Amino acid sequence: MENLISINEEYQAGVCNIGPGEIEKRKNNFYLSLMVTFISIILVIFLELSQIWRLVIFFPLFITMVTYLQVRYRFCVAFGYLSVVNFGEKSNRQRIKNDENHKKDMKKVRIMFLQSFIGSLVATLIFYFVI
Repeated sequence: MENLISINEEYQAGVCNIGPGEIEKRKNNFYLSLMVTFISIILVIFLELSQIWRLVIFFPLFITMVTYLQVRYRFCVAFGYLSVVNFGEKSNRQRIKNDENHKKDMKKVRIMFLQSFIGSLVATLIFYFVI
């Protein structure tokens, strides 16, 4: 017997846990975090801050990368961690009570964080040493 609280048939453990409304919200967050990243880079360059300040760019880059991957994969890392899905209205979150599905979701969360960490680290090091 599947131990789920009526979740939409679009949910796929470890693959997709958000619908169009949540994806749109994350797209907006992506554009905002991308703008913060660019502003941070511009400030570091134009204010001629010391080289060590270039490493700070990692943090907005990491947030931007995580947000981008959430849109791309249609998978929210926070929802995956909390065993939640949402394919309807913003307040229509539903909890998953299936341990096997939660394990798959947590694996996806770890993969997305690792991808974001590596991408942000590479971009930060390029900014630090090359630009």
